Amino acid sequence: MRASLLISVVALFSIGCGTPPIEDIVVSSADLQELSITTLEAGLGFSGGTGTLAIVDPEGVEHRFPISFSGPQLGFVELSTYAADTDEASVDLSRTSRELRGSDLLGWYGGTSAGIGLGIGIATHALRNDDEVILRFVPWGITIMTLNAGPHWLNVGAGDEE
Repeated sequence: MRASLLISVVALFSIGCGTPPIEDIVVSSADLQELSITTLEAGLGFSGGTGTLAIVDPEGVEHRFPISFSGPQLGFVELSTYAADTDEASVDLSRTSRELRGSDLLGWYGGTSAGIGLGIGIATHALRNDDEVILRFVPWGITIMTLNAGPHWLNVGAGDEE
């Protein structure tokens, strides 16, 4: 009886002590990982994808959140699927002068993208949000044809911590 009561109390306490939501995490550094991007464009286009946002808090604890992103871009023509390794993607916090929370890394980003390819292609993206957080990624991958350069916008959202 005592053992089952103790187990019940521990279980209830554990439920209330889960991982913090992204908006409660103070950001010391962050990275984009495991990006997968698909783009379809003919003048006005659309890109979207998934990945992982890894946030390190001031205590050095890494928090990983699955992310999805999508948004319009302008350019010439593109039909491609790209992937970016950790070395090819970054979150630049150097222009930010205030303490950031994980939720400050989400939302709308605007900037530029450019790409070229036939069969295999490469693209570069540099996007900034209102909190001066900069996302940079240079994915490569399979393309039917890529020839683009122009403005690009992405809306980044996160799921529950992994």
